[in-house]
Amino acid sequence: MFNTLRQIRAENEGLTLQAFKQTVREQYFKLQLDCEGAVAAIPKMLSADRARRTRILEALHRTVRATGELTGERAERLARIEKLFKAGVPTAARRKPPLKAIPKVAGKGARKAA
Repeated sequence: MFNTLRQIRAENEGLTLQAFKQTVREQYFKLQLDCEGAVAAIPKMLSADRARRTRILEALHRTVRATGELTGERAERLARIEKLFKAGVPTAARRKPPLKAIPKVAGKGARKAA
């Protein structure tokens, strides 16, 4: 597991060791304190860039599998996370632009311009 994390950090150049450790700690504790809330927040945090999402998911796979083969509940949790990553564009990027205001049409009793 340690070597996997070290490889992931090396792939993220520009991130100091201290910053990487802090990020890993924060994510770990978020999952411990509110697992459902942390998972529900994933779609909002995902990049709209499919290639970037794929790289992150691959790193997640390496990390999870570093402790052995996945079975049972662990495999189900990973499958749930994979669906979030593969679903496409994040929720925030999927929102449709607001509709343009429709101009009011004069009713039957309105005067015509001269």
